[in-house]
Amino acid sequence: MKLESSWPVAIWFVGSLLLGTVLRASEPPEASRPDWIWAGSEREVPQVILLRRAFEIPGAIQQADLRLAAEFTRCELQLGERLRFALDDYGPWLDLDVTEWVRSGSNLLELRCDGSAGPSAIACELVITTIDGSRQTIRSDTNWQVKHGDSATDAWNPARSFGAVDAHEWDADRNARITPFDNYEQWRQATGSPAGADPATFVIRPGFEIERVHDATDEQGSWVSMEFDSKGRLIVAREDKGLLRMTLSQDGTTASVVETIDDTLLECRGLLFQGDSLYAQANNTKGLYRLDDPDADGSFDPPVLLREFNGGVGHGRNDLALGPGGKIFAIFGDSVELPKDNIIDHTSPFREARQAGPPTEEGHVLVFQPQQNQWHLYCSGLRNPYGIDFNSDGEAFTYDADAEFDMGSPWYRPTRMVHLVPGGDYGWRGRTQSWPPYDADHSDFTLPSGDVGKGSPTAVKSGARSKFPEHYRRAMFALDWAYGRILACHLVPRGAGYVCRTETFLKGRPLNVTDLDFGPDGHLYVITGGRKTHSTLYRVRWTGENTEPTQHTEQQLAREAFSRSQLELHRELSTWTDPQHEPASLDTLWNSLGSADPVLRDAARRGVEQHRIETWSELAFQETRPSWLVPAMLAIVRSERKEFIPQVLDKLLLVPTETLTGYEQSMLLETWRRCLSHPSARSVPSYEPTVERIRSWYPDRGPIQISPTGGGRSVNHQLALLAEQIAIPDLVTKTLELLELSKTQEERLHAVFVLRNCREGWTPESRRVAFETLGELDRTVLGGEGMPGFLRQIREELIATLDETETASLGDLIKPGNERQLTQLAIDRPIVKPWTSSDLDQLLEPAASPDAARGRELFQVALCSHCHRIGNQGGVSGPELTSVASRFGKRDLLLSILDPSRVVDEKYRSEQIVTSDGRVLVGRIVSGGDYRSTQLRLLTDPLRPGEVTEIDKSDVESHQPSPQSPMPAGLLNTLTPAEIRDLLAYLESATQS
Repeated sequence: MKLESSWPVAIWFVGSLLLGTVLRASEPPEASRPDWIWAGSEREVPQVILLRRAFEIPGAIQQADLRLAAEFTRCELQLGERLRFALDDYGPWLDLDVTEWVRSGSNLLELRCDGSAGPSAIACELVITTIDGSRQTIRSDTNWQVKHGDSATDAWNPARSFGAVDAHEWDADRNARITPFDNYEQWRQATGSPAGADPATFVIRPGFEIERVHDATDEQGSWVSMEFDSKGRLIVAREDKGLLRMTLSQDGTTASVVETIDDTLLECRGLLFQGDSLYAQANNTKGLYRLDDPDADGSFDPPVLLREFNGGVGHGRNDLALGPGGKIFAIFGDSVELPKDNIIDHTSPFREARQAGPPTEEGHVLVFQPQQNQWHLYCSGLRNPYGIDFNSDGEAFTYDADAEFDMGSPWYRPTRMVHLVPGGDYGWRGRTQSWPPYDADHSDFTLPSGDVGKGSPTAVKSGARSKFPEHYRRAMFALDWAYGRILACHLVPRGAGYVCRTETFLKGRPLNVTDLDFGPDGHLYVITGGRKTHSTLYRVRWTGENTEPTQHTEQQLAREAFSRSQLELHRELSTWTDPQHEPASLDTLWNSLGSADPVLRDAARRGVEQHRIETWSELAFQETRPSWLVPAMLAIVRSERKEFIPQVLDKLLLVPTETLTGYEQSMLLETWRRCLSHPSARSVPSYEPTVERIRSWYPDRGPIQISPTGGGRSVNHQLALLAEQIAIPDLVTKTLELLELSKTQEERLHAVFVLRNCREGWTPESRRVAFETLGELDRTVLGGEGMPGFLRQIREELIATLDETETASLGDLIKPGNERQLTQLAIDRPIVKPWTSSDLDQLLEPAASPDAARGRELFQVALCSHCHRIGNQGGVSGPELTSVASRFGKRDLLLSILDPSRVVDEKYRSEQIVTSDGRVLVGRIVSGGDYRSTQLRLLTDPLRPGEVTEIDKSDVESHQPSPQSPMPAGLLNTLTPAEIRDLLAYLESATQS
C-alpha cells in the first residue's frame, strides 16, 4: 500500500487581535542584559586579552543564538572546535545562529581580543533552548575569566565589568524586524478614508500616548511635509500644491484655525524657517524657493526661486534642515541631476562621477549659504534619502531607501541610517534593472551607521528638542511610510561615527507617515498622507513618570569622552570642505590613514586625494605598515593612473593577508579588483603571482571575517567575485565548497552567480549541484521584482557553458524548478508498523554494522530529502541535517522523527491564522513572489510545495504560532528496524564527514 502525506487545515480559534489594542511592551530588567567586560580598568594600547566562559548543557540542543558586540577591539570568537568568527574594531554587532556548534555536555566560549585606541570592551549573550523547552542564558559578566596575552603560564582572573549594556542598545533591533504579516501596501487602507486611523489600534512604546489632533478635509488635500514657525503654528505642505497654516489650540489637542498661505508651489517636500523667511523645496516645481514676511504679519510675499534643480520628480527634491553656521542643507534623491555649474564640489576628485563618461544617478546633499549665495556638494552616492536632520553633536543623518528591485539578492542593499559626512560617497549609482548587477558596498565608499531592513523612508528628526526620556532625546526618529511606523534610531557613539540600534517606536494600520516635528511643547507631531491618501495630524506625548537623565555606566562615559575627541579629529581632517579653513596637511592626514576607525580612515584617504598625487605618491610607495599601505594603494588606483599599476601590484604582494582586519582585507580586494581589471595589468610581471595569491586564498579558511562594508557579508563574498573576474582555474571546485557551507538564500544565489560563466573545471556531479541549486531557488526564493529576471539570466548564462553531451545528460534539470515534472510524493512501500515513541528501545537495539550507504538511499525513500538538506543535496523547507547528529543523540534524534510535534524549531513553525471573514488556516509562511506583495502565502502540506494557499494580508485578523510541526508523522512506518538504524547511521556519518 502507499503511505501518502496527510496535512489537513486545522480549524480552531486562535489568539488575540493583531492590532486590536495599544501594545506597551514591558522594559527588560537590568539583570537581563550582559555587561561590558574587559581585563581591567587600564585599557592601554596595544593590549591582547583572552576571555572565556565554560558552560554545561544538560540536554540535546534545539536552538542556540549568540549576540556579540565589540567596542574598540578586534575580536575573534571560537565556540567548540569548528566555529570561528572574526570581528573588526568597528565591525557590526553579530547575531548568529550557532545551534550546530553547541554540544550537549561541556562547552567553551572563547574570545581573543586585540584592543585599539578607545575604551575596549565586549558584550556577549548566548541563549540556548534544549528539546525539553528549558532555556539557559550565558551573558558576559564577572563570572567570565580573562588573562593577558597568549602565554600558557599567565593566570586566569575574573573579568572586569564596566556596566550593563543599555536596554535600548541591546534589545532595539529585535522589535524592528519586518515579518511576513507586515503589509508593504498598508497605506492603501488610507485611500478614501473619511478619518485617520484610531490611535487605540496603534502599537506604541511603554510610557507614551498618541492622540489624533486634526483630520484633513477634502479641501485640505493630502500632506507631505510640515514645519513649526516661531509662533508655534504648524505649516503643512499639500501633495498637490500650496501650503497650509494650522493654529493649534492652547493644549495642542485640536487645530483651531486652518488657512492657506500659498497656492502656487507644487509638492513642497521640504520646509524650513530661518528667521521670518520660509524656505520651500518644491519637488514638482523643481526648485528651492524663499517666502519672505518682511512685516512679520503672517502674510508672505510671492515665492522667490533661489535655484532650479533639473531631473525627475520620483526620487526628487526632498527635505531641508538648518545646519551649523546657518547653512541650509537640502537633500535629493537619485532622480535629480547632480549639479555641475556654480557648485563647490567637496567629494573626491577620484570619484568616478566626477570623471568623463555618462552622468550617474545618485542621491546627494547640497549646502546653501544664503549670506554668500554659495552652493556646495556636501556628499553623494545615496539612493532616495528623503529626510535630513542634525543630532545633538551637530552631525547630519538621513534614512536612505533600498532598491526593492534587488530584494533577496546578494547585492541587495537594505534601508539604512546614514551618518552624512562632508565629502562622503555612499556608493549608490542609478543602475537598477541592469545586468550584471554591481555591488554598491565596498571599501571605496563611506559606511552607513546601520542597516535597518525593508521599508520606505520618509522624514527624519532628532529627538533633542523633545520632552522625552534621555535615550529618546539622543535618538533620531525616522519614518517608514510603506510599513506604517516610526523608528527610534538610537545612535551609540563609536569613535568619529555611530552605531545605529533601531526600534519600532510607533506602528499603525494604516499609518502612512510623511513628516514629523517636535512642537514648542516638546511633544512629537506627525502627519500622514502621500499618493492622494487621507491625511491626519497626530500628537505623541510622554506620560511616564521619569524624564530625568539616567545614570550612565562607566563604559558609556568613557565611550562618549573618547568619541568627542574623535569627532573633533574628524572635523580637523575634513577642513578641505570649509573654504574658511586651510586644508589639513599631508602629515595630519597620513597619521589617520591607517586608523582603525573607518570614519577617520575614509576622511583621511579622501583628504589625501584632494592633494595632487605627485605630492604623495612617493610617500605611499615608501609605506611599509599594512594598515597604512593598503588604503594608500587604494588611493593610488582610484586615480586611474595606469603607470602606477606595476608598483601597486608589487607592494600588495608584500601584504600578509592573514594579519589584516576584515575591513583591510576588503580594501585589499577592492584595490586588486581595480588593478586587475585594467587591460595593461596582464603584462605586468607581478600579475601571475597576484593571481596565484588570490587563488590560494580563495576560499578563505580562517575565521569567518565579517566585512563591515557589505551588510554583514563575509569577506569570501568579495573574494569569490575577484576569483571569478580573474578566472582562476579551479573556480568551480572552490565555489562549490562555499555553496556547501551556505546557510542563506543570498549565499546560495551568490555561488551560482559566480559560476554562471565558468566553462572549465566542471564534472557531471558539480553540474548537477549547480542546476539543482538553481531549481531550488526557483521554487523557494523570496525576492523583489527583479528576482525572476536574475534567476533567468543566471540560468541562461550557465546553460550557454554546456556542450551537447552535458545538455543531454542533465535533461529536465536545466529547466526552471517550477517547470519541472514533480516526483510522486508518496512512499510506495508496504507499512511495516505504525512506529511510535514507545518503540524506541526496540528500534535502538544494538545491531551489527548498520549500513550508512543504505541509509542514504532510505533518506530519499522516506521523503526526508524532499524537505531536508545534507551537504549540497536535498530540500530547504525544513532544517538542515548535515550536523544534526552532533547535537542530538540517537534516542533524541529518533524521537524527533517519530513524534515531530514534540519539539518544533522556531524557524520552521507553522502559523495559525484567523481571517476577518472567519476562516481559520494553519500552515507555514513560505517565500516566493515580491517582498512588497499584499498576499500571504501558506504551505499547508510540506510535501506538496506547489500547493500554496494565498490570502490578503489585510484580511488577517489574528495569528499565533502553531504547536503542530509541519513535518508529517508516520514517515518511518514503511521501514524495518534495521532500515531505521541504517538511516540513523547515515545521519551520523554525514556529521562526521
